[in-house]
Amino acid sequence: MRRWIQSSWASGAYGKRQVVLAGLLSLALLAGTGSAAWLSWRAPLRYRAVLEGEDKVGPYFTTLAVASPNQWQARGVALRAAKRHGLHIVRVAELMATGPAPLPRRPRVLKAPWDKTYAIDDDEPKH
Repeated sequence: MRRWIQSSWASGAYGKRQVVLAGLLSLALLAGTGSAAWLSWRAPLRYRAVLEGEDKVGPYFTTLAVASPNQWQARGVALRAAKRHGLHIVRVAELMATGPAPLPRRPRVLKAPWDKTYAIDDDEPKH
């Protein structure tokens, strides 16, 4: 590698351009890998997930606390837990970081009351 850099650098403008381009490409790859590793392996945060679901009674919301290193993994943990519990989830309505997660620090559901708060339809007139 060192000989390639020295010979390319000495060969002229085209060789210098190749060396600079290879260096920039290596730097971008290193930065991207480091960023991905930091996002995946950092200490988990506590996230509050508000899930919107639907059943025979109507649409409802349920809340649970999730520990995860990032919000994308927190979304997956919350949806898998709801699926294991047998809930039909339409979407994740809100996902908000609320602070550091308690020990042990691994992605998991921290608190899941699984209570359903049904949405009231304000558009229909009451008789």
